Amino acid sequence: MLKYKIFLMTAICFFLFAKTYSAPIHPHLSWDELNGSSTTMVVTWKTLSDTSPSRVKYGITTGNYTNTKDGSSFNSSACGYYIHTVKVIGLDPDTLYYYRCGNDTDGWSPESTFKTAPAKGSSQRVRFVAASDTHTDYLNDVQTVLNSIKTQSPDLMILDGDAVTDGGSQSDWNSWFDIYTSLISSTPFFYCDSNHNYSAQNVWDQFVFPQNSNGDEKWYSFNYGNIHFIFLQVINPTAQVAVGSEQYNWLQADLIAADNDPLIKWKFVIYHGNTYAEGAYARNTYVRDTICKLFDQYDVDMVFNGHYHIYERSKKMRNRVTTDEIMEDGPNYQDSIEGVVYVIPGRAGGAPYNPSTSFYTAFNRKGLHYAVVDIEGNLLTLKGYTENGVVIDSCTITCSEASDETPPTVPEAVTYLISGTAKTSGNSGITGVALTLTGTSTGTQTTWLTGTYTFGNLISGTYTITSSKSGYTFTPANRVYTSLNADQTNQDFTGSV
Repeated sequence: MLKYKIFLMTAICFFLFAKTYSAPIHPHLSWDELNGSSTTMVVTWKTLSDTSPSRVKYGITTGNYTNTKDGSSFNSSACGYYIHTVKVIGLDPDTLYYYRCGNDTDGWSPESTFKTAPAKGSSQRVRFVAASDTHTDYLNDVQTVLNSIKTQSPDLMILDGDAVTDGGSQSDWNSWFDIYTSLISSTPFFYCDSNHNYSAQNVWDQFVFPQNSNGDEKWYSFNYGNIHFIFLQVINPTAQVAVGSEQYNWLQADLIAADNDPLIKWKFVIYHGNTYAEGAYARNTYVRDTICKLFDQYDVDMVFNGHYHIYERSKKMRNRVTTDEIMEDGPNYQDSIEGVVYVIPGRAGGAPYNPSTSFYTAFNRKGLHYAVVDIEGNLLTLKGYTENGVVIDSCTITCSEASDETPPTVPEAVTYLISGTAKTSGNSGITGVALTLTGTSTGTQTTWLTGTYTFGNLISGTYTITSSKSGYTFTPANRVYTSLNADQTNQDFTGSV
């Protein structure tokens, strides 16, 4: 009898362990197409073992799952998990659903909810939260900020990059998911590439976003009600999006389509590298002279950046030529229909930085922060919050109807780029190489893992590029351009120890 009891207890323990081992982990929500927000929802989760089917059961009342939808899974070597994705289709707009993911054999996630967006073009109220740079060094701060964000009941959540400190560390991602799953299992979540991701495969394996024309998710867009959201790959203050590059051409086509869509009234752009904030980091003036001009041309309302761990809101800025032009100070931005407001929604967990006030600064503050945007019809309200839910900044923008007046065109200056790689003799990129540009224009860059560099927006003139890194000798010692009049690519430096 004793042996039987021991056997029974062992069998029960094994069964419970197997269930736990294969149960869904970290479910979260998104969508994967331009106009999918009101009729679809993508549910993604992980398991430690290979489980099948990947299934979502759902319905409009709690505990009553009248529908099921199966999806697919794959083994992510980067993450060390099986990643499951189910796209639920044919949903009703502006409707709350209850769901669980998993299957009967391996176990189900706890019940959660998702709500579809209002129909495209709807002017009903929409609320979203924007935050940046949670990192995983100060997890108590990450949790504190998230607790405050959850009290806002956002319709969707945007993080402007650097969710974790090491994008290639699944341990970092697990720590982040352990905290954020309580929000993103019921609130669609969207993210942009950033320097601490290192474009790590962990990001692209664990999240599902709309794909661009290249078939990847490094830049993408979607519509929500009467709002158009654009996410770009500008990972730090030296990142560039050159005129004519793939990302630039995609962005221009996307903005033209949104600008010509009568159902879209608001446009937001999200990328990591800070454009209007400086102090700990120089601001990204490279994109100011390329994509920021597109923002002006196609009436983008607000840009969200990260990287600089502060809260900052700019004055309404315009970049028609190569200089910054202040259109209006705020806080209500009522007198100028032109210009873009640039916001860093704040350090949502990363190390604290000190803000530096400049001519374009409307408001900034050190500390833990996030931003809440409410849109209803033609009115946008932005509020900056502390981790304790205290409002520290507020502004409004009124969306004007399109004007029949054709804006003046400003001829683009002819510019060129110089690009290449700092590499070993075996063609491996060298990180941490300082590249210095002198001559008609000046600049500095430090290479990342791939060793690549690009100096763009260079007018015709004379330039010299030198490379240096402690312990390395580079061939050639420098590259000289006596009369730059064309793009110069493959301008490599080979380093030896």
